[in-house]
Amino acid sequence: MLVLQRRVPGEPARKASLSAMAAILDMDIGNMLARELGLSHAEPSSSSSFYAPPAVIAAQRQQLLRELQIAVKKAIQRGMEAGETAICCDEPAVYELCLALESCLEHHLLPPITLFSQQSGLWLVLQQLQRQASASRSIASDVWSSSSGNAQWEELRAVAEGAALAHGLSERQIASSSMPLADAHTRSAYAARLWLCLALTRSKLPLWVSVAVKASAAAYGEHALVRTEEAR
Repeated sequence: MLVLQRRVPGEPARKASLSAMAAILDMDIGNMLARELGLSHAEPSSSSSFYAPPAVIAAQRQQLLRELQIAVKKAIQRGMEAGETAICCDEPAVYELCLALESCLEHHLLPPITLFSQQSGLWLVLQQLQRQASASRSIASDVWSSSSGNAQWEELRAVAEGAALAHGLSERQIASSSMPLADAHTRSAYAARLWLCLALTRSKLPLWVSVAVKASAAAYGEHALVRTEEAR
């Protein structure tokens, strides 16, 4: 199992998780944003092939799954090499894993309702999740099964709080970086990526992804990877 934290023995689990996040934030965010968010090598958005033939979309899903499998294997191999030493969030294998997960979670996202939306990508999903969490229990309960509604409601709130924390961290770090005036799309992409890293540091990634996809199902097209048997 990957344990993502700084190599500081004896700290409480929560403090170790936040320290692990700091390992990401301590880096040169200007260079990282340019490299990791595609500012220098822009990639087509998920909506660019939204109306592609089903066969093309299926091929995209398979490619995304292959890339994710490769990233997972690299992360596991790095974890085995590290032995009992914790892996920090600034490890290349962790970056690759987060990028692969982000691509899978952004596959076949529905275009924003408004053409002038300042948000994009995975952050749109997380915004919808946060709206679900802030709704009254009676409204949000439609999303969850009645048998375990309370537990699932708490999971939803926890994931939404993680998104809010990631957003706050990203805003503070960008404000003190070499790109304090980064546009809204860059900010939302960075916040979403920090959310993935936070899920990894807390060993909650499978749960958080599952909750996010379930709460934001309406944000995806019918051929999205997360809505197929392939993803499960």
